[in-house]
Amino acid sequence: MKPYFLIFWLMLPMAGAAYHFGPGEEKLKQDRVSSLLDQAHQLAVTGKRKSAIEMYDRILPLVPADQEEKLLEVRLEKAKLQIEHGATPKAYRDLVDLAPLVVTNSRLSQKVKSDFASTLASTEFYGTWIMRLEGKPKEMWLPFIESARQRFRYVSEEKQGQRNKDELVMSHQNLESSIRLERMSIEELQGLPLPPQVQRAQRKGEGEGEGEGEGSDGMGEGKGKGKGKGKGKGKGEGDSDGRAEGAGAGATIQRAGS
Repeated sequence: MKPYFLIFWLMLPMAGAAYHFGPGEEKLKQDRVSSLLDQAHQLAVTGKRKSAIEMYDRILPLVPADQEEKLLEVRLEKAKLQIEHGATPKAYRDLVDLAPLVVTNSRLSQKVKSDFASTLASTEFYGTWIMRLEGKPKEMWLPFIESARQRFRYVSEEKQGQRNKDELVMSHQNLESSIRLERMSIEELQGLPLPPQVQRAQRKGEGEGEGEGEGSDGMGEGKGKGKGKGKGKGKGEGDSDGRAEGAGAGATIQRAGS
């Protein structure tokens, strides 16, 4: 029996190595990602938005490419923070680049698709608010608020029949807010208190270091110049029946776990 016993002990290190470089390594990566996500969430809820955004940038390369939904969730959390931080055009660019992959991906859950639609609508909603305050002509900001309205309507319709009444109420409020933003006069808009997302976007130098500048600004095509962000012309992604898929929450943004 001794030779068999010896062979068994000699094989243990090989089995350990196989586990470490196979399932074990994957488990370590998952634990690492979970730990960093917890840290990012804590930074976000304590108001350290820039640090949380940087943390999400560290997390993204660690998520396996085949975990499409997890990758999307991380990118959405980052985009929501960018909006809160005042980097709305940057969040818009990232989400528009991602939109074709989300809309055509049948493997993604409807919950994630709705969250994506809501978040992208948020960038269009706050972007419209900023453009109007900057005095941009209606033909420049109208396509954005129209796209936001369609996305919020899509999310609102998706929430119908769900048990979470708070999400249903919020989706209706976001839809109504987008309609009001389009219809109110500039005098009425100027009389409203500024949302924190708009205040931060208007501060020069805020929002991921994006200050004044010319050229393509991520909210569409063309030139833009102004405090914090430039804006241009463009339309959001939508399908042929007017129900657009995108991401966000116009008047209110919710983070996972908050």
